[in-house]
Amino acid sequence: MKKVLALVTALVLTLAMAVGASASVPDKPSEFAYAYDFDGSVLSSSTKTTIEQYGAALEEATGIQTIAVVVDFLDGEDPATDIINSWGVGQSGENNGVVVLLARGDRKIQIGTGTGVDRVMSGAKCGDLIDDNIDYFADNKFDKGMLNLYEDVC
Repeated sequence: MKKVLALVTALVLTLAMAVGASASVPDKPSEFAYAYDFDGSVLSSSTKTTIEQYGAALEEATGIQTIAVVVDFLDGEDPATDIINSWGVGQSGENNGVVVLLARGDRKIQIGTGTGVDRVMSGAKCGDLIDDNIDYFADNKFDKGMLNLYEDVC
């Protein structure tokens, strides 16, 4: 009986982890945009418009595709790079995608980069950009923080 209970418990935990992992990376939207607010309450329409303008200008000038993504929770995952890979952010074969990710409920901010932009956007540089804007997030000014951070990344 103990073996059966242990097996059932292991199965339930495995399923729970699988569901949690899939929930942390949103499904790829059917239409491309430079800003996605899956939380639905963070990015104002003017911020989305400005992000669209910056993102389009950066992509036209350099080919680098940078998107801003807001989710509520990460479910313990670090999905910024997963979003780049699963959504196909950046040019095919160039690996030049960048994701600025905010998990508002978790109070976490990440910048994920494709390998094609690593020399320009190193981990240290991404950390510095987050540090430069952390006060906005600490003060619950998520909209302003995402806009400033996105502009700095571009």
